Amino acid sequence: MISSIAELISDRIGTMPAGERRAAQTLIASYPLIGLKTVAE
Repeated sequence: MISSIAELISDRIGTMPAGERRAAQTLIASYPLIGLKTVAE
């Protein structure tokens, strides 16, 4: 079965260092819209 990006991140968030965990939490909170914005925004 294919998992969504949010599911994959959620499954692995406990193994991430603090900085990656913060970025992952931000991504999950606004998924999928935050992943579609440009870097300039």
